[in-house]
Amino acid sequence: MPDASNTSLVGNYLSRIAPKYERRRFERRKCAFMARILFTTKGNRNIAQYIVLAQDISEVGVRLFTEQAKDIPKHFYLFVGKHQLGMGCIVVGREKDILRCEFIKEQPTKIVDHLAGVTNPNSTLGLIKHPLFGYVAPN
Repeated sequence: MPDASNTSLVGNYLSRIAPKYERRRFERRKCAFMARILFTTKGNRNIAQYIVLAQDISEVGVRLFTEQAKDIPKHFYLFVGKHQLGMGCIVVGREKDILRCEFIKEQPTKIVDHLAGVTNPNSTLGLIKHPLFGYVAPN
């Protein structure tokens, strides 16, 4: 009779490979850029706006820091630049000052890489002069 303490015969749950559905499809990238959250209040009569700091981003989601996390609804638009890039978002998790969000539509890798590489956080609040954002600087 085999020894029950031998985990190689039984199979150790820590050594099992996680199924494909448990792995992330896209890599999260650390980032630090500012963006605007816009959503309607009082029906569709008023538009509220908050400025947030993105802490990490992938093609399918973003983690945002804001002190007004409790005031932000479950659905909103995240805008980068002078409203050059708008991304619909759904809040999937809330912590004290953190919103974990998923994008309604998967974002292109080139845009995500560019946003992750931003060095000045405030540069994404103004006009972004880059072809990815629909602006080409005049010659």
